[in-house]
Amino acid sequence: MCFSSCHADHEQNCSTSAVRSVGSSDVDPYSAVAAGIAALYGRLHGGANEAVLQMLRHIEKVENVPDFLEKVKQREEKLMGFGHRVYKNYDPRARIIKSHADEVFEATEYNPLIEIATELERHALEDEYFVSRKLFPNVDFYSGIIYEALKIPPGMFTVIFAIPRTAGWIAQWLEMTGDPDKKISRPRQIYTGAREADYIPLGERGGDDLITGPPATRPLS
Repeated sequence: MCFSSCHADHEQNCSTSAVRSVGSSDVDPYSAVAAGIAALYGRLHGGANEAVLQMLRHIEKVENVPDFLEKVKQREEKLMGFGHRVYKNYDPRARIIKSHADEVFEATEYNPLIEIATELERHALEDEYFVSRKLFPNVDFYSGIIYEALKIPPGMFTVIFAIPRTAGWIAQWLEMTGDPDKKISRPRQIYTGAREADYIPLGERGGDDLITGPPATRPLS
């Protein structure tokens, strides 16, 4: 029940937006939900819980946590399971899931990764670098550890996440399709690249002629 409520759909996150965007073309709900699952699988979305496990195994032991966080500051490592686009303080869902970890371990084999995770959280919350950037544990930080303790294979993590979220996706799809003013999703964007460019014959093009740098367009907000 805890995981179902913590993983439920909320607001216009990436996967929910995907469901609405694809559903706006009048596809069936299965196709719209499939789009949501595809978005949820990403490492920066629901797939972050598996990425957290990979990070904790990479750290290997509690003693390596300070060095790892220093490498994060130097952009040599990536801190997974921290930060959220909406929750700019400690993710309340992470607090709930963490509180149930001990209950899970009483019924399953103890997962030593929890020790590294706890130490990583402690150091990060005491470090002004992460606190000032509002990088606090999110719902994905502890969920993967508990999934693993429950013998759920990593390949099924997104499935477990998607089951409770599907209720919200379907609600979004029903609301949208029932709206008489519904239109197909069509975000606008502004071209910010060069207005003029000389044509270079294909045979004369080199590495310097390849497009580099930031995108030449940006969404129109």
